[in-house]
Amino acid sequence: MAKYLGGTDSRQEEVKAELITPGLLSNDFVLNVSTGIFSSEKIGIKDNISYYEEVTQENEKKFSLGWGIVGLAIFGPLGALAGAILGGDNKTWHVVAAQLENGLRFVVQLDQDEFVKWVNLMPHKEAPSGEEV
Repeated sequence: MAKYLGGTDSRQEEVKAELITPGLLSNDFVLNVSTGIFSSEKIGIKDNISYYEEVTQENEKKFSLGWGIVGLAIFGPLGALAGAILGGDNKTWHVVAAQLENGLRFVVQLDQDEFVKWVNLMPHKEAPSGEEV
């Protein structure tokens, strides 16, 4: 099951959201971003993505260093927990770090089927040179 692990906006403030996967009525991953106590905004990722990259053991350090609060929250104290989650069962899990055109950076965890859908739906754009994902 897809899971939103955390994110920050362009001002480096934490963003609370929920990830909605493609279903019968939608052919897109959607972030349901909390905008207040009783309000939220749905953002279709496919049409708003600037770039994304799968987080692997080889590139995990650049995310923990270059992503400020998100990197600290996801890969710092929760790094051991994420390792247990990602390696603790027989499922294959993928962690994807992405940035939207509005500056929102976020990290999601996808199972194998969801990751295949992600790769097939999202235009893969590389991070601008010199910029950390």
